[in-house]
Amino acid sequence: MTPDEFKILRKQYNLSQAEMAKRLGVSRLTIFNWEKPRYAMPSDIVAQLAKVNLVTPAAKTKRVFNITLAAAFYDMQRRELAADHQQAMAKVAEGVAEGSLQPFTNDDKLYLANKYDDILT
Repeated sequence: MTPDEFKILRKQYNLSQAEMAKRLGVSRLTIFNWEKPRYAMPSDIVAQLAKVNLVTPAAKTKRVFNITLAAAFYDMQRRELAADHQQAMAKVAEGVAEGSLQPFTNDDKLYLANKYDDILT
C-alpha cells in the first residue's frame, strides 16, 4: 500500500490522523510520517488494517485496487497541474523578457491577494 492509498483509505472512513493512530496503536506522528512519506509503512499494513476492520479479507483486494486507482488519478491530476503551471510561468517569463508583460506591482499583488484569499485559504 502506498502512502497516498493509505491516506485515501483514512479519509474514506472520515478518520483523523489521531483516530487512525489510535486504531492501529501508533502515534499520530507515525501516521503523519507514513503519509508524507518520511518513513516506510510496515509491509503488513494491510493485515493491520484488516485486524481493526478497516479492510475486510474478502474486500481487501477490491478496496486496495480502488484505492490504487484513486491515488493514481490524484497523482495524474497533480502532475498535469504542475505541468500547466510550468508552462504558464514560462509564458509569463517570456512576456516579461520581451517587454510585452510588466511584472506585478505591489498594488497588483495586494489586489490579487485580497480577491483570491478565500480560495487559497
